[in-house]
Amino acid sequence: MHQLFSQVLGQRDLSRAGDLFSLDDTEIEDCLSQALDQIKAISCSPDYLTNDNDQAVVEICITRITTAIRETSSIERHSVALVGLWESCLEHNLTPQGENTEDTPHAKIASDITSCILQNYSCPSVMILAVPVAVRFLQRGNRELSRNMSSYLSLAAIAKADLLAEHTEAITLSVLGGNPMLLRVLPSVYPRQPDTIHRHLGNLTAMMPQLESPEQQHLIRLIQIVAEQHPLMLSPQVPLLVGYLGEKSMTEAVLGVLVDVSQASPSSLVSFLPVLRTVGQQCSALLGHVAKIHSAVGIISEAHAHSSLVFLVSLLGTMEHSLHHTLLLEIRALTDRYPLLLGGCGKDIYRMSNSFTAIAKLLGRRLEESAATRCRVDEPSPSSPCASLPGGEGGGGEKGRGSVQQLQVKFQTIEEKMGGERVEEDSPVCLRRYSPSQAVREERSNRSKSLALHAMHSHSINSDSGEDGDAVEPIPDNISPNTLPKQQPENQKAPPSDRKRTSDGSSLPVTAALDRAVREAGRGDSKEKDEAKEERDEADRLFIHLRDNMETIRDFCKDMVKQIPVPDQCVIEGNVIVFVSHYYSVSGL
Repeated sequence: MHQLFSQVLGQRDLSRAGDLFSLDDTEIEDCLSQALDQIKAISCSPDYLTNDNDQAVVEICITRITTAIRETSSIERHSVALVGLWESCLEHNLTPQGENTEDTPHAKIASDITSCILQNYSCPSVMILAVPVAVRFLQRGNRELSRNMSSYLSLAAIAKADLLAEHTEAITLSVLGGNPMLLRVLPSVYPRQPDTIHRHLGNLTAMMPQLESPEQQHLIRLIQIVAEQHPLMLSPQVPLLVGYLGEKSMTEAVLGVLVDVSQASPSSLVSFLPVLRTVGQQCSALLGHVAKIHSAVGIISEAHAHSSLVFLVSLLGTMEHSLHHTLLLEIRALTDRYPLLLGGCGKDIYRMSNSFTAIAKLLGRRLEESAATRCRVDEPSPSSPCASLPGGEGGGGEKGRGSVQQLQVKFQTIEEKMGGERVEEDSPVCLRRYSPSQAVREERSNRSKSLALHAMHSHSINSDSGEDGDAVEPIPDNISPNTLPKQQPENQKAPPSDRKRTSDGSSLPVTAALDRAVREAGRGDSKEKDEAKEERDEADRLFIHLRDNMETIRDFCKDMVKQIPVPDQCVIEGNVIVFVSHYYSVSGL
């Protein structure tokens, strides 16, 4: 040890203590650890608390030693002795007694050493020794010392969070005990010790109103991390979190947390949807979060989905354009989960229009129809009577009567199907686009099907005169009754005298008419297949051409993109429709 250090510490010579600052740092660097050990012995003596001279000597020597350590960057060399002196202070009283607010002698030593040690938070070897001791200081009740310790530990958590992770319990208890500065440490240690923080999550969330704004932000950050990694842990805290939505500084962050919680536990937010809607109405920028929560809750059941859809559709027609994409995504998610809410026409609605207002009106109409349908489910549906035709006088027997009744049932079924198709054609959400070739094929097919239906109906009328019903052949499955409303009245109005009969008085065989109808339908189908094959060949040729000229097309597109002016250089010509048409023509390239 240096001679001057030996004299000052050995003899407690306060008069020579000031001379230590006249020495060069490198001159005393080698003896700093020895000096620290001797200071530790002096501070642990029984009369140290009452000996002002010894306290003054120790204070001056510690200041000189810590200065030399910083100047020579020798903290790693002397860290064992320095941490040893620091830890010895824990064996003594650190809290002021009575009305005296001055720090105790050992609290002063601890404060002087704390900054010297923890300023080296980026040095692993020092932190391994210092962190366990620093955590113990948090539990000693000295508020000022704990506050300073918290500041340094927060920095240490950024650089070496692993060293603090094993002390998560002590740090959390210190926060709950009134040391909120350590809240900034918890987000760093949470990924390594989540269960420890989960045990205290309710108490941590409840202390939000007691915190200042910076401390609230650290706690919100912790809650956000929990919501991202373990959202179910926050399900019991939903009432508290909803209560914090009134604080403008926390509203957006808390809503984001509730969105994550709703994905994992939607039932926990059902009773808070009215509050969330009110928050969204007060600030339209938050409606995106509110919409996501409603969508998550709607997944629970079809009833919840219907209620959520009504709210989302009401927003679609009134909110600004930036929110429409989010709303449509959430509406699509619900309608995909419960297709019957829109009667299976959801895709048609989305495809019909680029106007969000029009989509909102169509969705609202379908929701109203769906609600009305559910209301009528429990009502008894009247049974439609099935009229029976009497058997012929000349004798058709039970066989003929049964065939007639079977035909009447089939006619009634066809009429009901036609009625349903007629309603669907009148509905705006089921509009179809037909190409000219499709229209021609459908017209040809309808003529063939009409012949078959006409033949069947004629046979049903002839059965009244006693003809045998065994000649009736079953209706082909591919016959559609599109022309039945035109054909059936004509047949019914025709007088019996106008019906053509054969030379022996019997009616034209139904089987022959049906055969002609089937052959006609077969020819129509074969033509349709040929036309479809031609269209596929044409599409194949187009595909091959595009594939072989892909590089040319790509170069052309690049050149066109370069020629598109920036928005500031665009000129709207004529009206908005002209501008939009130009825009889409360029985009289509």
